[in-house]
Amino acid sequence: MATKHGKLGVVKLGAAGGSATVLQLKGWSYDEKVDTPDSTVAGAAGKTHEVGISEWSGTIDVLFDPADVAGQGAMTIGAEVVVNFYDYGTTAGNAYKYGTATIESIGKAGSVDGVQTRKYGIKGQGALADGVAA
Repeated sequence: MATKHGKLGVVKLGAAGGSATVLQLKGWSYDEKVDTPDSTVAGAAGKTHEVGISEWSGTIDVLFDPADVAGQGAMTIGAEVVVNFYDYGTTAGNAYKYGTATIESIGKAGSVDGVQTRKYGIKGQGALADGVAA
């Protein structure tokens, strides 16, 4: 089985492909889903459904870096950004997903024995698209 280590993941902001790498990245995730409204009629032997509208949301987790103006600094509450998710790095030919999102939440944390962190909650505007790194 071919697997890839999470350390290869990259998040960039900016139009397709991204122009600003989010620095100090600890992790990211996104979930895509689609509505499936029930279309079962009386007397049916089994349930049926229709495929509705898709949506996506996710998180970007970082070690706080106030110098990362183009990455972390661009993700302010309510901001609309284009997010590019790379599973295996940005080497030419690698696939990635991208889409416009609203920064819906920002979680901040710190402890006496650790570094400050940020968790950005994002909500997609429209569908995620497929891209290939140039």
